[in-house]
Amino acid sequence: MATKKTTHKWGLKRDIAERWLQALETGEFKQVKGSWETRIVGEHCVLGVLGKVNGARKGHCNFVEQDLLRRNMQSCLVGKERDQAVQDFRSKVMRMNDRGTNFKDLAKFIRENVKLVDDVS
Repeated sequence: MATKKTTHKWGLKRDIAERWLQALETGEFKQVKGSWETRIVGEHCVLGVLGKVNGARKGHCNFVEQDLLRRNMQSCLVGKERDQAVQDFRSKVMRMNDRGTNFKDLAKFIRENVKLVDDVS
């Protein structure tokens, strides 16, 4: 039987991704739709979790996750195309979250579609 070859459209710095994936898979956060975080402690969307586990203060998850992805996500593309690839990824996982895909399945999608890298040069 032939092994399926995976081509990753995106790459994300390993330490950032591992913190995020672990939080999604362990059930540490309650999932919400349509908002990075709510006033209730521990409620976040998939991107809000990324911000929170990487140091965001309450109310700042969206700014932190956007900056983290810009600085720590790689693509085979550069310039505007690279920025578009990052935006495409953000949009994809936000849509999945808001359409009801649970955190464990989101983590599985990320593991299957994002290459974890040590350097994002």
